[in-house]
Amino acid sequence: MSPTDPDLAPVVHVLEAVRRRQPLVHCLTATVSMGIVADGLLAAGARPMMTETLQEAPTLTTLADALVINLGTLSTDAMDGIPATVVAAAVHDARPWVLDPTAIGIAPVRTPLARTLLDSRPDVVRGNASEVLALAGEGHGDAARTPGRSPSTPSARRSGSRPAPAAPSQCPAPPIWCCRARAVPRWSGARRCCPA
Repeated sequence: MSPTDPDLAPVVHVLEAVRRRQPLVHCLTATVSMGIVADGLLAAGARPMMTETLQEAPTLTTLADALVINLGTLSTDAMDGIPATVVAAAVHDARPWVLDPTAIGIAPVRTPLARTLLDSRPDVVRGNASEVLALAGEGHGDAARTPGRSPSTPSARRSGSRPAPAAPSQCPAPPIWCCRARAVPRWSGARRCCPA
């Protein structure tokens, strides 16, 4: 594979590996983006699987190579199914997983759920700057919407002296903090895949 887009050059080897391996990825994702997520995984060469119910998700995750949790449109089924699925996949089977704590901060159900899921040590946390700050207990997830304040203003940005969220002692490394915004909290010790 030779990319025509120079931005793809650094990840060509990853795309080739995905196409060779064709991993099964269990996605508990927002209903509004489910089709897009499935199409994106298929285009990359992966095989998507999607269910969020407590009765199925933990069992089906045992077949998956990876797990993606997105809290975008949190249903009653997902509130019950997600924690059990994460425990089955991440804790019990040491399966890689991604946490996307969409719209957390002020939301009374998804915010504590996201913080509880963080205790299970996701391999990647994907969020915008305000979501990452809310997850760390530093904000309300509303920095991008508050007039006169944005994730790039000093009140929402943190310097390199900010410690990473506490990690359980059995975890050798912090998660990768992958943000959808350019203003990224730079916690020392946290690996990140975000632009500086």
